[in-house]
Amino acid sequence: MRNLWRVAMICVLTAGCFMACATARVDSSAAGRTNQTPGLPTSHDAAVPEATLKAFDYARAPIVAKIELKEEHPTYEIYRVSFPSYNREDPLNPDTVAWYYRQRDSHRRAGIVQIPILGGDYEPEKFFAENYARAGFHVLLVERKEQLFAIAQGFGHTRQVIVDTIVDLRRWLDWWTTLPELDPHRVGVTGISMGGMLGSVLVPLERERVAAAVLALNGGDFPELLATSGEDEIIALRNGIHRMYGWDVWQMREAARAALNGIDPLALAPRVDPRRVLFISPRFDQVVPFELASRWWEAAGRPRRIIIPTGHYSSAFFMFYLHRKCVEHFRDKFGYSAEFGRG
Repeated sequence: MRNLWRVAMICVLTAGCFMACATARVDSSAAGRTNQTPGLPTSHDAAVPEATLKAFDYARAPIVAKIELKEEHPTYEIYRVSFPSYNREDPLNPDTVAWYYRQRDSHRRAGIVQIPILGGDYEPEKFFAENYARAGFHVLLVERKEQLFAIAQGFGHTRQVIVDTIVDLRRWLDWWTTLPELDPHRVGVTGISMGGMLGSVLVPLERERVAAAVLALNGGDFPELLATSGEDEIIALRNGIHRMYGWDVWQMREAARAALNGIDPLALAPRVDPRRVLFISPRFDQVVPFELASRWWEAAGRPRRIIIPTGHYSSAFFMFYLHRKCVEHFRDKFGYSAEFGRG
């Protein structure tokens, strides 16, 4: 996965002409076309069990963060920010870490939380974070937690890491929205692949604080994804589970379904306000199958959707096109003009 992203990015940088004329299919519902984002009806909320919402509960407390300036650019600075993780019992993840791309001027601005992919050295996330910063947004690129999958510890461990990740993302919002330079009414979330999966859990939980979101290359039904994905890391996981437990794919899927019950993106999808979301799907995705992407899209109320004619990794050929669409979406939902952030 890491090498494929690196190769794809190199190809992107040498294929500007191709991307300049790239085209995509867009599916839009009436909800996806409006700028208004009023609350959802009670009947919509009722589709999500209370136990699902409580799974991500946490006790709010003041956060003391360690902040270190790492880079300076003409219009923004990059800080490394960290504070203790909520779950103090996880030895692999004692702290939660983020990279804060902070605009240097004194204006109160919108901010975008960037959630990372499953593995790698953060190249695709940095691409989006840097370009969001150049477009005038504050950006908070949150690092992933280590070891989402631990075969010997089973899917109960995976469930705990997912919950811990979401809880700490909520705590990042607690910290970030207290800063004077951030407009707390203009906070966005974006994520690719696993980042999109996690984002599709965070966004409906934080409906009061997240005004807009772009979710890309993700889907619903995580157990089914584990059983069908062509991602190398997932295939290795399936093989390792088979060697350790003797389970076939069906048995593995059912074990995952039992352990992850109630925290899957599909469980929270009815709470998504589709008017706030842009959803991006590769039509020929073998990592997150298109069927699973469409299943989440339907459950989330059919938000505006861009379908690109690629696979998972070859979507990198559309990076610049997709980033432009992301910026347009956030500007629109935040009520900014097309000139926001320029110059």
